[in-house]
Formats: sequence, structure tokens, C-alpha cells
Amino acid sequence: MPSSKAPNDATFSFCATVDGVRVDRLLADATGCGRRRARSWLSLGFVRVDGWRVQAAELVRIGQRIDVTLEDEIEAVAPGELSPTAPEPMRVLLESPTLLAVFKPAAVHSHQGRNKPTAADFVESIIGSQAQIGERPEEAGIAHRLDRDTSGVLLVARNRQSYLMLREAFATGQSRKFYLALVDGRLSEQCTIEQPLTRRARHMVAAGPYDFALAARTFVEPLDGAQDWTLVLASMRTGVTHQIRAHLAMIGHALLGDSLYGGRPAPSGTRSGQLLHAARITIPGLIDVSAAAPADFVGAYAALRRRANAVSTSRDRESARQRGHTDNDGVIS
Repeated sequence: MPSSKAPNDATFSFCATVDGVRVDRLLADATGCGRRRARSWLSLGFVRVDGWRVQAAELVRIGQRIDVTLEDEIEAVAPGELSPTAPEPMRVLLESPTLLAVFKPAAVHSHQGRNKPTAADFVESIIGSQAQIGERPEEAGIAHRLDRDTSGVLLVARNRQSYLMLREAFATGQSRKFYLALVDGRLSEQCTIEQPLTRRARHMVAAGPYDFALAARTFVEPLDGAQDWTLVLASMRTGVTHQIRAHLAMIGHALLGDSLYGGRPAPSGTRSGQLLHAARITIPGLIDVSAAAPADFVGAYAALRRRANAVSTSRDRESARQRGHTDNDGVIS
């Protein structure tokens, strides 16, 4: 338990990567400190959200900045110390008589195939055979897909009518999907990428005048970053295969870890593939479900933040040293 002394310079900051979570829970999950210690830090004013003191029960929004200032004797665990040695387990996020929302970790396929276990296997282990729900038995009622190395929310229909309803919502733009991504380079302003795509072997590329073009529009908002990386929130209403990965690569900001589209490797000890997380899906009147970014994503983000902070500190020290030399040179003895 921290004392009530004024905190010193033991600080770290990070951005919220999930919507509608209590700040004490977010802090405990992101740092590994536990809920009791998180509430203590909040009550003593060691935590600010967008610069303001908050109560433990207040809810955070994606993109809000959390600043934590601690004392020397507090054994704080900075964000990123949670980097996993094994993928997080699949789990149910929301369940109703007609729908199921599940969390799929990275390195797991959505549909059944040669690699097991898949998200579809997990679904059927909970609610039994779903072979007749979707267009193909291997879907197990999953109404859309996430790439193998993308984590996040998958929606599952529990009957044929619900499956068709979800598919129509995705096809007609009734849904909105929100993704967190860590990308190469500094993206300083929000932008909309509207570029039809077509497939070339394993890639999706800009469609030419004679290609079979798939309409694709991605809205991108930067949340945090440094000179060589940016945490972004990308959203879309209708989506095609690899849309976010291809669109961001086209504007010079390939996802970290996405070797297929030219991205630099993810920070060591985190995710081996692209740093992309399906954080939220909304369909008005039907569902609104979120999944917190998993430890491999948070760990990569935190590693980048620590590196940026270290570079900033080094620059500040060098600047101070240079000013010191200048002052000394200007002394008249």
C-alpha cells in the first residue's frame, strides 16, 4: 500500500485500448498491480485520466491517456511486463439465445481446418454442433472472419436466421468494426482511406480499371505514438480481406509485425504476427460488444512506449548537457 507522501518521478503513461471498462480494472490489468493497489493509487491521486483525477468506478474510453506517478518504494509493474509466454485462452464475451460473441487470440484460425484448436472448435465445445448454421460446416456459425494473427471479437449465430441477419448487417454497412493497430512511422492526423481492393496471390492491392474491384473505406485515427510508430484506431462499416492491413501499407504505415505487407517486426517477446486487434463491433439494435486488447498487444505497445520514453530522456539529458556547455563557454572570468 503506498503512503501519502508526494510522488516523485517514477512515472509511466499509456492509452486506453478498450471502451467502457472501470479505470481501476484497466489499471490493474495493464500493470499487473491488482485491483486493491490500483484503487489505492487512484485515491491518493497518483493516477490521471486525460489530466484529471478520477474515481475507481469511472469508465474509460478508447484513446484516453492514463498517466501514473509512483513512489520509489512502490514496486510498480509497467505496462508490457505482462508479455505472455503463451497465447491467451479463447473465451465468451457475450451470450444470448441467438448470438454468441467470443474472443479469439492471435495465432488461432477462425474456421475449422488443419490447425487446431480453432475459434469454431471452441464455439462447438460450448454449444454443440453448429455445422448447419452457416454457409459451410467449418464456420460453426461464425458470421465473419479474423486473420490468424489478428486477435479480437468474433460474432457467432446460434441459428440460421441470426446468421443471415448478421451477414446482411456486415454486407450493407449496418455494422461498424473498430480495430486497434500498431503501425510503422508517425501518423499525426486522422484520415480516411478510400481505395477499392483486388487480390493478387496472397495480397490485396489497389484495384486497377480492369480488375474485379471490392469497395473498401477505412477511417484511421491516431491515438499515441513516437517518431517511428503510432497506435491507431481504425474503423470500417463493410470490410474485405486484409482491408486495414492493405490500406495502411498503401499510405506508408504498414502494421508492425505484418511481414506480408512490409511491416517491421513487432517488439521482441510479444506477438509474432501483425499487431491488429478487433476491439469492438456494433450493430444498432442488435449488439455492441468489446474485447480488451490482449497481453501480447499491450506488451508490444508498452515496449514501444518505454523505448520512446528512454529516447526522450536521453535527448533531454543531451540538451541539458549542451546548455551547460554553452553557459560555461559564456562565462567571463
